[in-house]
Amino acid sequence: MGPNSIGTINTAVGFVTSIITLDAMPSGPVSVVAQSGLFAAGFARWMSSSQCYGLAKVACLGNKADISEMDVLAYLEDDPATGVVALHTEGVEDGRSFVDLVARVSLRKPVVVVKPGSSEAGRTAAQSHTGALAGSHEVFMGALAQTGAVPVGDFEEMFDCAKAFAYCPLPAGNRLGVVSVTGAGCSLAADACEARGLTVPPLSRESLRYATEGLPAWASFNNPADIWAAIMAEGNAGAYYKLLHAMASQDDVDTLLAVFTIAPQFEFDVAGVIDRIRVEFPEKPVLTTVLWGASDDSRRWFESLEGARIPMYPSIERAVAAAGALNRYSSWLRRQR
Repeated sequence: MGPNSIGTINTAVGFVTSIITLDAMPSGPVSVVAQSGLFAAGFARWMSSSQCYGLAKVACLGNKADISEMDVLAYLEDDPATGVVALHTEGVEDGRSFVDLVARVSLRKPVVVVKPGSSEAGRTAAQSHTGALAGSHEVFMGALAQTGAVPVGDFEEMFDCAKAFAYCPLPAGNRLGVVSVTGAGCSLAADACEARGLTVPPLSRESLRYATEGLPAWASFNNPADIWAAIMAEGNAGAYYKLLHAMASQDDVDTLLAVFTIAPQFEFDVAGVIDRIRVEFPEKPVLTTVLWGASDDSRRWFESLEGARIPMYPSIERAVAAAGALNRYSSWLRRQR
């Protein structure tokens, strides 16, 4: 591998050739194939110290004098420890073979791809970095769209999407139910859904009747649902459970997003409520985002949720982007059957 490779990692057996000192990291379903050495260096240290989903393999290809992404993808296709592949490439030599291989791997596990070079400056930088002939970014992305791979714009989105695939079932469609403690969260979520090709179906009569039972006559909800009235009447746990359950009960809601904020008045067993919903509706992904709050509290909520394999994101936009990735891959997979 290489030249100019930072190293290789296999967490299951503790095999590490990184030139950077790394702490032990948990094994998990995500494998990374990258030309950048960051993934066996800074990113690996970040993951081992802050993330919960864990890694299976990391292969930093460098300049690909011998081993390429094709070789590693073919290996990961049959690797039982790998459930999600995160791929960073600055250019491929045999485009047709690459497209065929990614399409084949995508039938078995999601492949999230980030490729720089959408601008002339980016293509020049890629060539300077690894000697890659990036070619037409539009052609590459057009070909990739046929494979079932999930293209993303940067490393942040790559990890966000990989986490969603690691933790969530695949949704049956593109319809999102949003439950928020704030009206601002509702409008932001609606805008983000439209930008990502997701819809927010209205609450049905049955769901609305269930959601408003026992509440003041003025209480009313829609999707996205600002649940402040329910929180005042039933407390945090009761309100979130009731509205999430109401939305999950609808056949035309495929994925759920819960929006929280952190303050002493909003403390409750969030993971317990979400896990109850997941047990009752195991086929529906549930994502969360926590807005604002003290950094120590945010970290505690993060560890509680992600320790229960519930994906948490630091913004509504990032959570909705991950939900969109789940939908795009699921939609492609259904069309292949």
